Amino acid sequence: MADADSAPLLLQLPDTCLLAVLQCLADDAASLCSASRAHSKLHQAGVMALSSISKKVRTRQQLGDSLLPYLTAHGQHVGSIELSCDWNAITLHQLPPMDQLTSLQFKYFKLQLQAGNGFQGVLGSAGLPLKRLRLESCNLLDGQRGLAISLTRLLGMQHLSMQCINTNEYYFIFSTAVLRRLQQLTHLELNSIGLQYNHRRKEDPLQPLLALNRLSSLHLAPISSPDLPCSATGAVLSQLS
Repeated sequence: MADADSAPLLLQLPDTCLLAVLQCLADDAASLCSASRAHSKLHQAGVMALSSISKKVRTRQQLGDSLLPYLTAHGQHVGSIELSCDWNAITLHQLPPMDQLTSLQFKYFKLQLQAGNGFQGVLGSAGLPLKRLRLESCNLLDGQRGLAISLTRLLGMQHLSMQCINTNEYYFIFSTAVLRRLQQLTHLELNSIGLQYNHRRKEDPLQPLLALNRLSSLHLAPISSPDLPCSATGAVLSQLS
């Protein structure tokens, strides 16, 4: 598609059609980047085609040789990223700065969320405008603390979903106190993780939900086990409007 014979034919298409053609390559960043280099008009359409990235990453090399270099060069145009891989097969320590990124989803990744060990962290960039964060079956390398720090900096968060999160510890226990800071939150999903608010006081871990006046969608399926410091009850849910 990017050779001298095919590029002029593409350039004759209306902009909307050209964008649709390049979106067919959106799951292959390397091919799309190659096509985009053929002409400035293709480059502009290619950037628009990858403003939303949804991809299964199959190897570490694919991540390092294709996707991350593209995000480094054009991340300022990317608003949504959804990445998956085989079960905990790929570790991601950081993403390039992206000041337009509002939606971020990971499935099956090992993630470093905050800065440390020479890496910036996936959520370590200051001023990240995220409104949607979804973590499914991910291993968090910096554990509960890294997640708590990340959420305290994402005050514009509207949609938060966490399912089957794990760390190197036996249980991943989410401290729900941080939810009080997420005053823009409208959707919350906590599935198959342990919940804790104030262990010493034995307070209900759902207590912080009462401070979320904009919450309109709530999905809860926490782990219930005698080994967990505290378990949720229905008392708080009965007070939610």
